Amino acid sequence: MPMRLLLFVLLCFCFCTNVSYAQIRRPNTQSSPASTQPLRDSIPHEIDLTPDTFDFTYFYPHNMDREYPYRDTTIEGFQNFDPTRQQQWDYGSTGNLGSAHIPFVYQARQRSGFDIGFHQFDLYKTPYEKFAYYRIKKAFTGLHFTQGKTQQDTYTQALFARNFSEGIQLSLDFKRINHRGHYQNQKAENTSFLIGLWYHSLGQNYHAFCTFVSNTVYQQENGGIDIANLNNTNTGSASTVPVRLSSNTANTAHTERAIHFHHRLLLQKRKKNKRVAPPPPPLHRDSIFPERDSLLTGDALHNAQVHSSDTLTIRSDSTSSSIPDDSLAANDTQDTPVKKKRNFALLHHAMFQVSKYKFSETTPDSSFYSYFQVDNRGLRYFIRDRKIENTFTLNTSKVIHQEDTDTKKQKDFFEVGIRHSLHFVRQEPLDTIL
Repeated sequence: MPMRLLLFVLLCFCFCTNVSYAQIRRPNTQSSPASTQPLRDSIPHEIDLTPDTFDFTYFYPHNMDREYPYRDTTIEGFQNFDPTRQQQWDYGSTGNLGSAHIPFVYQARQRSGFDIGFHQFDLYKTPYEKFAYYRIKKAFTGLHFTQGKTQQDTYTQALFARNFSEGIQLSLDFKRINHRGHYQNQKAENTSFLIGLWYHSLGQNYHAFCTFVSNTVYQQENGGIDIANLNNTNTGSASTVPVRLSSNTANTAHTERAIHFHHRLLLQKRKKNKRVAPPPPPLHRDSIFPERDSLLTGDALHNAQVHSSDTLTIRSDSTSSSIPDDSLAANDTQDTPVKKKRNFALLHHAMFQVSKYKFSETTPDSSFYSYFQVDNRGLRYFIRDRKIENTFTLNTSKVIHQEDTDTKKQKDFFEVGIRHSLHFVRQEPLDTIL
């Protein structure tokens, strides 16, 4: 029995050896040099050195001279889709995407004037100061989509910018969070939508911006886990865990609508700098250039000769021994600022904003609200803030214009101005003007 098994293994090994040898080209014993050379691919392998057209910058209207390079975070930051995890220090939340948050590390808030004080949803809102305009040559679109545990759990982000004629650009920023929550009555729907128009004059001395801002936050409140009613039958999944507010009627809503007008006037005139156009990029191989025939191999390929000449060669003039210069390069003038230059600009910013903060409960539970249940018909807490603001500023900054990349770099920035804010605050059932 062992001898038969040994012969069977040896026979299988021999068959495998023949099959393996059949996959390799056998060496040719003929002495022809043409047959010893491998066939060459007739498709040319060239490296595409075309400049990347995705390289562009963006800026904010309150400081146009400071530009930021746009970075695509699709590869390096796609796993951090939660805004509470995208900050320098993490924020604490209930674990539900879109829920209220609080910073773990105290951070001083830069603000001026009157403030209502509700900031538990700020990371899901896009303020006017963070709405960007882009220096682009082609239309730009950015889309991000995150799918949650179910089809109802989604996070969508969209950016769009496009230039039109007469110095007009359209810019759009959209964010939408839909999350049902892990526990009962924990739904979150947050929407941020901003759209703006940018106009600049032909000489780049005057810029005007008109921006519409809309931020909406809608939250369901469940009051937390009802620990008194926990047992082995309702702790199998988060959706079956009892909560203290099971009526599905407690809601929190924050809305913000605003319109902004921003004007910038450059006080000094731009100088025309006569500069020689940069050298043209290296030419790629002409597609009409005769390639090597794939049928030529060996000696035929070695002996084949290809002759070509450029039909666009510039011939020297009979009256001059030198090749004439390019008239386009010699007369290339563009209305661009000096490399190092200090700008002085006058700005005016006007805005009208309406903010509403509301909590409502149509069927309040006396065991939960206790003394806060002042009306058995329902609970309601509402604040409305209407704000009118005008700002006049004069700023100066030193800008370095990098001609090779056509970008700006700001060295310093100084600004002085005056601001007037008027608030009309309504807190039911009283009216107060600040």
